[in-house]
Amino acid sequence: MRESMDKLLLRLLFFLVTALFFQFNGYATHIVGGDIFIRWTGTDNRYQIILNKYVNERGYYQEIYGPDAIETVTLEFSNGNNTTVIRTEYLALISNTLLVNNNNYCVNSTIVKTSLQVYQSVVTLNEFNSYDACKVRWVQCCRSSDITNIAKLYSSSSNSYSQEQEIFLFTTKYEGKIKNTTPFFKRLNNEYFCLDALNTFDMSAADAEGDSLVYSLVSPQESNGRNVQWLSGYSGNSPVPGTVPMRIDKHTGQMIFNPSQSGTFLFGIRVFEYRNNILLSEVRKDFQFNVQSCAPNNKPVIDFGNTPLHTGAVIEVPVKGESCIPIYITDVDASQFGRSEFINVRTTSDFPSGKWNFINQLTLNPVDDTIVSNLCINPCLMEQLKATTDFNFHIIINDIRCPAQYDTLDFIVKVLVPQNAVPEVFISPSLNPQVVRVDSLLTFDVFGADADPADVLSLTIQNAQRSMNFQNVFDSTSTIRSTFSWIPNCNDLYPGIYDIYFLINDNSCIYGHADTVQQRIVVFENEVSFAGMEITNLVTPNGDGLNDFYQVRDIPVGNCSKYFKGIEIYNRWGSRVYYSQDRFFQWFPKESDGIYYYSIDLNDEVKKGWIQVTR
Repeated sequence: MRESMDKLLLRLLFFLVTALFFQFNGYATHIVGGDIFIRWTGTDNRYQIILNKYVNERGYYQEIYGPDAIETVTLEFSNGNNTTVIRTEYLALISNTLLVNNNNYCVNSTIVKTSLQVYQSVVTLNEFNSYDACKVRWVQCCRSSDITNIAKLYSSSSNSYSQEQEIFLFTTKYEGKIKNTTPFFKRLNNEYFCLDALNTFDMSAADAEGDSLVYSLVSPQESNGRNVQWLSGYSGNSPVPGTVPMRIDKHTGQMIFNPSQSGTFLFGIRVFEYRNNILLSEVRKDFQFNVQSCAPNNKPVIDFGNTPLHTGAVIEVPVKGESCIPIYITDVDASQFGRSEFINVRTTSDFPSGKWNFINQLTLNPVDDTIVSNLCINPCLMEQLKATTDFNFHIIINDIRCPAQYDTLDFIVKVLVPQNAVPEVFISPSLNPQVVRVDSLLTFDVFGADADPADVLSLTIQNAQRSMNFQNVFDSTSTIRSTFSWIPNCNDLYPGIYDIYFLINDNSCIYGHADTVQQRIVVFENEVSFAGMEITNLVTPNGDGLNDFYQVRDIPVGNCSKYFKGIEIYNRWGSRVYYSQDRFFQWFPKESDGIYYYSIDLNDEVKKGWIQVTR
């Protein structure tokens, strides 16, 4: 315990020295913004507190924030009778990442680097057993002196950054405590926007439980909990002036603004989290956007080139084969300014995905400011067209400049489906079911026909089983034929009934242009009787050529269940003196005269008796 306290004191000392270094060094850091996220761990009153801190870096980055850097937050618990309890928690630095600059073409060399520092800690909040709500608050110095829309005051509180959120763990409409996770904002980059341009930006949050979120602009706060002091003409509801002042959609979190003034603008966002119309939490995020004048940017153009086609055109293509439509994309900035232009391409269509293809990004170079790219579609791959059908295509392009310029191209692809006969398939002889005995040959012909002589036909068996033989045919026209054959064996008696299917297709690419015929085959075994089998019981091996050997005449071939498996002959002491599996066996006794016993195995029956050997 002592060691952990010493380590904590060292970390606090390091943080204090670092803060003093920032205060008196000409290359100090300043806070750009931040937010706090509270996540229930799923266990009791254990919660994870995460602080996202955005910092402008002037000449320093990773080296000024060591692995032992910490941040301090205060937790203020309250309930309905206005009693409160306050505690402090320390959050450890877990990552320090330099952010990329968005809209790089707008960023000049004077732009300050920005990093995202993430601090977190897992804490036990047993106060929730007695209190209903918790307000988490973080305060630190200092905001940037370059901010355009607030008063530049440098008292102990006015220039300090303050961030807080409140989470409510109990309401009268819920029974018991609510183990809730607050909404969390997505990670931002170093954002820059253009003067006199309509800018949109996604400042939405996500909620793990799917609760309803309501957004609004709100004034950031100072360390004393009061709103920042706005300069004349600015406010929490209108932090960025312009022909379209900054506003946020309360349902989506989408921001839109067309600034009429350049500078660095501070603003705040508040999110209320509701579940079943009950307020569960209030989360805030402070941030700042940079607005500056940007170089002129011409709009890229997308069209069909030097053809009669134009946006809204209807382009007819056949249902068979692949068709490609040349699309022209031009940006004169490439040749005018002698620079490469990167163009994003987004295509949407009700034509099924995967059945068409078009680029999603391209580069125009100073030598050639126009690129022709083919949008290729293959209606045959859809396998669902029955009639001529229209499909809408919508293509949006934009350059990667500031502000980005857009152009669109809308057109209709009409897939032409001609009149076409459906092929037919049939079997000759037309017997259903076909009956076949074991070890016998079954054969029949499968025919197909199509009234369209140009269609290429295919004839296939769909579920050949056992040792069935059928040659699939793929390249015939008008008529098609193949022969089915099969010699079933004893193993095919079970299940004994087989349903097979033959399919004919044409290559018209029209849905449903196929025909199927079903054939049932029943396999049965031969009838057999061993009643005529002649079994004698006397043999006289005296060499007179009469009855010199023992045999059983007229043993039938049998079938799958009853057949001759073998004969055994034993003497009177039970010793086997003869064995054969040949139904034409002949036993020439060498043994002495006497009584012998035979056992004939017929698989599902055994016949036994005696034999008299007399010389």
